Amino acid sequence: MNLQKLQTLRDGNARVIQRYLETLTDPYTLSLTEFIATLDALEKKVTQVLLLKA
Repeated sequence: MNLQKLQTLRDGNARVIQRYLETLTDPYTLSLTEFIATLDALEKKVTQVLLLKA
């Protein structure tokens, strides 16, 4: 992959991470299952961003 595509993927994943964090800041709107699922998805996106930075 070229550098520009990797940067675009990283930036897109960073935006998704931001939305997940915003979702988690209001825990009263989420059930426990939704909270855990959001945390799992957040962990995967953070891992992807870290791999793209390497």
